[in-house]
Amino acid sequence: MWILSTFMFKRDRWNLILWFIGLIILNVAVAGAFGEMFQTQDELMSMVATFANPAIIAMVGPIYSYSIAGIFTQSMLVFVAISVAIMNIFMVSRHTRADEEEGRLEVLRSLPIGRVTILKSVLLNSVIINIILALVIGLSVGATQMESGYLGSGISNFMGAIIYGAILGATGFVFAAFTALFVQLSENNRSVLSYSFMFLGVMYLLRAIGDMNIEILSIISPLGIGFRAQPFVGNYIWPIFILIITSIIVSLLAIYLNGIRDLGAGFIAQKPGNEKGNFLLKSQFGLAFKLTKGSLIGWAITTFVLGASYGSVFGDIETFINSNDIFRQLFAGIEGQDLTLGFMSFIVVVMAIVCTIPVITSVYKVKGEENKNRLEHILGRSISRTKIIISYTIVSIIKAPIMLFLVGFGLYVASFSVMDDPLPFKSLTRAVMAYLPALWMFTGLAALIVGLLPKLTGIIWAYLGYSLVTAYFGQLLELPEIMNKLTPFGHIPTYPLEIINLEPLVIITIISILLVVGGVFGYRKRDILG
Repeated sequence: MWILSTFMFKRDRWNLILWFIGLIILNVAVAGAFGEMFQTQDELMSMVATFANPAIIAMVGPIYSYSIAGIFTQSMLVFVAISVAIMNIFMVSRHTRADEEEGRLEVLRSLPIGRVTILKSVLLNSVIINIILALVIGLSVGATQMESGYLGSGISNFMGAIIYGAILGATGFVFAAFTALFVQLSENNRSVLSYSFMFLGVMYLLRAIGDMNIEILSIISPLGIGFRAQPFVGNYIWPIFILIITSIIVSLLAIYLNGIRDLGAGFIAQKPGNEKGNFLLKSQFGLAFKLTKGSLIGWAITTFVLGASYGSVFGDIETFINSNDIFRQLFAGIEGQDLTLGFMSFIVVVMAIVCTIPVITSVYKVKGEENKNRLEHILGRSISRTKIIISYTIVSIIKAPIMLFLVGFGLYVASFSVMDDPLPFKSLTRAVMAYLPALWMFTGLAALIVGLLPKLTGIIWAYLGYSLVTAYFGQLLELPEIMNKLTPFGHIPTYPLEIINLEPLVIITIISILLVVGGVFGYRKRDILG
């Protein structure tokens, strides 16, 4: 089992290094930025009042300490915990159901190893990685010596930083265990990832509802119970023990189910397809749409809910902006409904980046079909490689405006229900649709990578993560403007604070077209993998 765990760690070493570096830098940079942001206790309390707003609590969690460390915990814990959960979901699914689909586990099982040894090795690997992550992040945050008392008191709480890291590690193992469980229930890796991310989304919503009204729901959620440890304040360890016990129970259940199921099977049977194919299967574009239809529906629901979640904030936004010195300065000169529109422009870019995920995966579907040797059957007929990659690229191009529109529609529906004077639908549509060329540029980048660098598909995810960090934390960390301009999102006008200038949008669109052309040309020339 130790040998298998070592082998799995070796396969993941570069991905893990990037994850660790990104998470450490993010936590340390934000902790340092908070330490330099406030000059007086009044400024600190003003920010505390902002974070005590119910809408903010629903998005990021409750605040337990009126200190820099308290604001840091509330701002970062859920965000970083979700990142750690995603890391564990991909890691477990890769070494279990993905390898099972590609025949690797069948080769391993032919060796003299136990029936459940592979899953045990994956879970052991997850435990070790999450423990290391917890220690590294805890020590890194502790080294910043954030004040956990009144501003200027010089009081820091190193144990609070260790508790903060332990919460992240325990949360990561919980999601690793549940992913291992979903592996036993599902018949393919796509379903495993769908169930895992659906579970992550449900846990986030439970935490949001629980932190607002019903605390028991927040305690049920792995993303909510971590706050009950109250890092830098109470430093309670019982929530961490609950997370660990939950992980152990779910892991044991997953191991038991793994021991009684057949290789390649799942306890939830897939719905049988139709006896006859529909009209979509008569063309390559129809086939590409058919294969990505489930993803389209799932992400359509996700983006609408995301927009509605942020839209629910707008009912109270004007009140807490006007009561906060920092936000009043940030939105100086903007009054009335324009104040809400100005705040909206700051969050639309984050939602646009989230909408980029299904756009990329639609193009990467070509690579997935290629890896599973399914394209050979199509290429053996009178269908060109050009038609194949263009069909998936067109699906991605069409998906981009749909995702953005649903985000804007969700914002409008939620704001209509919580505001006396709801946001104009026209303004919302313009604000989100302005980012359409940026999404198309990622379509072009994905096509270029599939065509020229099919083994380096992770590059685009790293670039998207960089775009998120610069957009979400750029102002907080006072990053140079050039760092934001290295992404297409940094060139999009932040409507309505800025007038929409068509020049950068047209340039980005032209670059996107050139990237697609380069990807198509490369795909025609390279060898088909399998």
